[in-house]
Amino acid sequence: MPTLAAQGYEVVSPGTLNISAPAGVPADVVAVLEKALKEASSSPAFVDKLPASGYELSYRTSKELEQYWAETEERVRPVVTAAK
Repeated sequence: MPTLAAQGYEVVSPGTLNISAPAGVPADVVAVLEKALKEASSSPAFVDKLPASGYELSYRTSKELEQYWAETEERVRPVVTAAK
């Protein structure tokens, strides 16, 4: 099967790395985890290594990540449905 690029489509599809917890985790636990992840992701030891990894940091809280995936699904759904 030819790639999208081979078919003449210029597609940019960023990869994401997410840290998630199961549904139902208590809000106070989520708050502790989010605070720790925010601190770790802004530490110089982490930030200084990002460029070499090829990733850009885009920290999102659990609510922001939920919104991001909902918007992504809404945007991609018509393409996937049409391809079936």
